[in-house]
Amino acid sequence: MDSVSPFVKGVEILPDGSVVRSGTNYSGKFQEAHDASKASIQSRISNLESGGVKGTGESGIPPRYGERKITDEEYEALRKKHRQQK
Repeated sequence: MDSVSPFVKGVEILPDGSVVRSGTNYSGKFQEAHDASKASIQSRISNLESGGVKGTGESGIPPRYGERKITDEEYEALRKKHRQQK
């Protein structure tokens, strides 16, 4: 036999015999917190984007050899130079 009262289970029995579930709506509370957090993050992103914080893309550091874009002529010259060093 179940010794836990209906009140503890979050169930209420009305005088007409119908059962009403009660208790905390955790799902709703989590959804509200998630929505508030999401709105806060979106607001911060918008403020950063509109505040002139965007970079120029230039860091002042020269690219490493493998990262820079070179023309076909430069590529061939580098290959030729590399072959001569061997």
